Formats: sequence, structure tokens, C-alpha cells
Amino acid sequence: MSCEIAATCLCRGDLPADGVLEATITAAFQAQVTAVHGNAGAFAVGDTICVDQSVVGASILVPVKSDSDAAQVVLPPPDGGTCVPSYAYTVLLDDGGRPLACNDGVESQLSLDTQQSTLALMASDCTAALAKSDSRWSGSSCAPSGGCATTFTSPSAAGALMTLTFLSVLVVLRSGSSRRRTHEREATAEREVSYRRAPSRGSFARRAGTE
Repeated sequence: MSCEIAATCLCRGDLPADGVLEATITAAFQAQVTAVHGNAGAFAVGDTICVDQSVVGASILVPVKSDSDAAQVVLPPPDGGTCVPSYAYTVLLDDGGRPLACNDGVESQLSLDTQQSTLALMASDCTAALAKSDSRWSGSSCAPSGGCATTFTSPSAAGALMTLTFLSVLVVLRSGSSRRRTHEREATAEREVSYRRAPSRGSFARRAGTE
């Protein structure tokens, strides 16, 4: 697993943006603008735009550049044409208004809402903007031990665990050895008792002679 800066879950695409559109997805690859932040060029509240998302009912943020927004976010084709996925970078939000892509790993522990996301997308340095509220945004997205989060065992704990394991094995071995010796003693005792109870050959011979 490759590690990247935690803020990358939001700070990607052609940034900084001149403006950010808030929109609600109304149909596959189609959304209606509900709010405009910064300089969004010709886009206005109520416009329908073509996007790369298809989760109907979900909210998204769409960063735009006023001088080249047509290459990123486009209006539907005229005469009732159907939208096709555009190449615009969009930020899918969860029900709480937080970027969905930032809900995993280290990022999920960091505070982030729609307003913070919007300002960061328009800032000259998106990562630095997020790091102002929490420096961990500029840190690694991986767990401290590397890769996915894992349970860390300190050297002292590891040593104690090894000692406990060794003692457990030793107890099992001694227990088995003790049971084996007990079994051998019992078998020997049974043989001695059987031997004492059995009549000797001389006794049989004397009996036979007497008779």
C-alpha cells in the first residue's frame, strides 16, 4: 500500500479552483447547482451540469476555473440531450456534508466539513489550508507503523509474551512427562502383583509328587 499526504483525499485535480459549485445529483451524470462559491464564471444556482457522478440525491462539490471551466464542467447538450460523464473533478459528500473519500484511515479521524472543503479547494495551497486546523492533514495517510493500521507490540510486551509462551510449553512438557512416569510406575506395580500371585513351577512339581 502506497502512502500519500492525508489531504490528498480532497486536494487533487486542477487546483486552486477559482470557484466551487455545490450541486445535487438529479440523474446519472447530471446535477443541479444549489450554491456557488468564489468566481464560477457563467455558472449560477439552478443550472444543470454534467458530472462524473451518478448517485442520485447525493451532494457534490465541483471545483471550476473561470477561464477553462467548459473543459471540465459542461452544461447538458441543448434540446434535451443526455449528459455523459465529464472529466471534471468532483467531490462526493456524505450525508453530513463531509467528503466521502476522507472517511477512511487516518483522514477519518480529522475534522472536515463542506465549508472547510470549499475554502481549501480555492486556497493557493489546499493541503496547507487544511493543516491550519489540524497539522495531521499534511502528514502521511498511513498508520504510524506503515500501511494499514496494526496493533503495535512493544519490545517489553513481546518479551513477556515469549516468556509466557515458553513457560506454557514447559508446563505441558512436564505434565506429559509426569503422566508418563506415573503410568510406568502403575504398569510395573501391576506386573509385580501378578508375579507374586502366580504359583511357582516348584510348587506345582511338589504338589504333583505328593499326589
